[in-house]
Amino acid sequence: MELVRIHAFILGASTNMKYFGLCSGSKGNCWIIKTKKTTVMLDCGFTKKYLIEKMKEEGIDPNQLDALLITHDHSDHIKQLKAFAHLPVYSVCPLEIGVRLTPYESFEINDLKITPIAASHDAKGCCGYLFEQEGTSLLYLIDTGYVSKTNLKMMENLDYYILESNHDVEMLMKTQRPFSLKSRIYSDHGHLCNEDCAYVLSQVVGPKTKEITLAHLSEEANTPQKALETARSSLKGYLGVLQVAMQKECVKGGCE
Repeated sequence: MELVRIHAFILGASTNMKYFGLCSGSKGNCWIIKTKKTTVMLDCGFTKKYLIEKMKEEGIDPNQLDALLITHDHSDHIKQLKAFAHLPVYSVCPLEIGVRLTPYESFEINDLKITPIAASHDAKGCCGYLFEQEGTSLLYLIDTGYVSKTNLKMMENLDYYILESNHDVEMLMKTQRPFSLKSRIYSDHGHLCNEDCAYVLSQVVGPKTKEITLAHLSEEANTPQKALETARSSLKGYLGVLQVAMQKECVKGGCE
């Protein structure tokens, strides 16, 4: 399927930060954040074979990863935790291995400053991450039912956003899923719908923003077109990249 990609040239845009979405969705999630000195893996869902192959396709050496960051302990985010347990592992959620983080307390890995931010999801210690390096900023926030005022303030006018746009409410309600599951997804401890994602973007996107990636789209209760159209409607005057991440199609952004 050909994905819709909207973009314009941003004069003077230059950064050393790059990101790669290897997979994004309910079957598995994994992203790579890369600077000149640091490469971190963000979640490790799906199969080890797929993740290794995708990294190599993008010129990323799996043996050169500096750390693994976990957002929460649902299987689509930690499926390959044992396979990458040799890396330094960081998480807010309680895991058997790694360093336990505290929301909003920043730490550094080489040249990359990382701040875990609390998310609202039905998992203990669920978080997103704010990455900063030499004046460049990237937010990764998925698996959250809503975005708090505290987080909105931290999210203002960043360079890059990877934000959940999980479902179209009407499509969700028409699925054959049990009502209890629909209620969970739609709740404050579930997932951001297209409209809520669009509202958040309308509140935080600023003149510095270069790229927005809509992530964790439901394959049954959403479409890339619906997610893009809803987000676009809230971004009047925005001239940067607007794209979607899919379950098994690598998406990337940032630049060197």
